[in-house]
Amino acid sequence: MAGAFLAVKIDDAEFNGAISALTSRAADLSAPMKITGEIVVKSVRENFLQQGRPSTWKTLSSATKFGIIGGSRGLKKSGDLKIGSRRKLVNRKILIGFGMHGGLMGSIHYAADRSSVRIGTEKIYGAIHQFGGPAGRGKKVMIPEREYLLLQDEDKPVIIDVFKRHLQPR
Repeated sequence: MAGAFLAVKIDDAEFNGAISALTSRAADLSAPMKITGEIVVKSVRENFLQQGRPSTWKTLSSATKFGIIGGSRGLKKSGDLKIGSRRKLVNRKILIGFGMHGGLMGSIHYAADRSSVRIGTEKIYGAIHQFGGPAGRGKKVMIPEREYLLLQDEDKPVIIDVFKRHLQPR
């Protein structure tokens, strides 16, 4: 190094101990990763309940609604919806199925380790609903993008605080 410089060597047991403790806490982030997984899974489930956040998901297509009511069996001769069909559709939430007992929402989980957390689903149809695209036989049906695996802005400071608390000296 050309010019003038100052070499600093810290030979302080307290400082070195603090750095060592911090390095040790940073080496195993399992605890904050698990907490982060729980926070994000809760937030993702809320995305389902609100049917999209911050933007509302596109509604079900007429063909999907027709299938839900059982096709033409769900219609009166006049073409209007039967009462039972109306009930099936009025409270129908997209991708929820039977709450936590079925559907995509109930399959959301996390897996955390020392350095990462993964949030997602094992459902084969999860990707097409997250990203949208052609689906069905012959790829003739276009599924709209319905981003459910989406971290909300209000979750970020909470997660940052989890890591700050974990890394703070005890």
